[in-house]
Amino acid sequence: MSVPDILAFAFILAVFVSFFLVARYWTGPLHPPPPIDLSLRSLPYAVFLSLSRIALAYLVCLITSLGVGYWAAHSRTAEKIIIPLIDIGQSIPVLAFLPGLVLVFVTLFPSSRVGLEITAVLTLYTGMAWNMMFGFYASLKTIPREYLDTIRTYGYGRLGILLRLELPYSMNVIVWNSMLSVAGGWFFLTVCESYNTGTQSFRLVGLGSFMTLAADKGDYTAML
Repeated sequence: MSVPDILAFAFILAVFVSFFLVARYWTGPLHPPPPIDLSLRSLPYAVFLSLSRIALAYLVCLITSLGVGYWAAHSRTAEKIIIPLIDIGQSIPVLAFLPGLVLVFVTLFPSSRVGLEITAVLTLYTGMAWNMMFGFYASLKTIPREYLDTIRTYGYGRLGILLRLELPYSMNVIVWNSMLSVAGGWFFLTVCESYNTGTQSFRLVGLGSFMTLAADKGDYTAML
């Protein structure tokens, strides 16, 4: 086997193992909350679970941002509805969505952690999506008219224009806004993974709950 084949096999294997580990954790019992171990040997697993939530939220965010931004840029009717909704959405504090999402999804999945995990992912999504949607939309609206006229003379349809002009033209905006969104998501993840309401704890194993517990206990070694 060549080196590329070995790397491809290792990547596919890592994806399957990651999917198995995440699925096993998601389907675990909701109560009692999982214990948080502050030892260094538990840190890689906590980081892995946090990364899986960030990655899933970003993937959903990227797909919907491209779809919604494209729709708003190419439809006057959609533009009049979507852009005000984006402005409203980004003006609402991200954590304002958290209590309602917890109530809904814990009710729908009362015996497993699936509801809490969906809540965490959707909360992260609401913190990432708005600027990515608007950024892609604004980038499409600023494409010079002569670029569009030129590519149409070669007979490209909507898909060809998207793949050969619009996505490459918007790539800088997509990458930059992705970096900002993921960076901001880490702050919200801390609250999502260690959320408490009244006497109930809706804690998830992850880097956020690890850091929160370490701070509460004054364990500076674990925090570092």
